[in-house]
Amino acid sequence: MTDEEKRILSDVRLGKARENLTAGRNLISSGDYRIAATRTYYAIFHAMRAVLALDGIDQKRHSGIISEFRQRYIKTRLIPKSQSDTISKLSNLRTDSDYDDFFIVSKDEVQEALEQAEAFVRIVSDFLAWDPDFTKVTKAEAERIARAEASGYVDGSEIDWNDLSAFA
Repeated sequence: MTDEEKRILSDVRLGKARENLTAGRNLISSGDYRIAATRTYYAIFHAMRAVLALDGIDQKRHSGIISEFRQRYIKTRLIPKSQSDTISKLSNLRTDSDYDDFFIVSKDEVQEALEQAEAFVRIVSDFLAWDPDFTKVTKAEAERIARAEASGYVDGSEIDWNDLSAFA
C-alpha cells in the first residue's frame, strides 16, 4: 500500500470514528444508552485504526488493535498515557453492553463515556494533523513542493534577516 493510500484509509477510518460519535449522541438523545455505549467504544476503536493505518498495520482482533496502539503510541508518549484508561474503560463498557444480558448503563455513565470518546478522537485528529517535518504529504503535495523548490526556492540561511529589501 502506498503512503497516499495509507492516508486515504486513515481518513476513512477517522470518518468512521466521527460517525460513531454522532450515532452515540443521537442514541443518547433517544434514550438508547446501552447501544450508545457501544458506539463510544467504536469511535475510539476506529480512531486507533486510523493512526495504525499510517503504519500499514491492521489486526483481526480488537485486542490486537488495542495492543499495537498502546505499544506504538501510548508507551512512546505520542498519545497521552491517560488515554490508555479511556481505552480500557470504553472497551469494558462495550463488552458489558454487548454480552451481559442484564447490563444497565445510566444516561450519566454513557454521557461521560461519550465525552471521553470525543476527547480521544480529538487527540487522535490533532495527532494525525501534526506534521512538523512535512513527512505526511501526498504525491500531489510532494510534486507541488518539488516545483516550488525548483522555481527559485531560497534557503533561510541565505536570507539577511536585517535587510529584506531584496525580497520586497
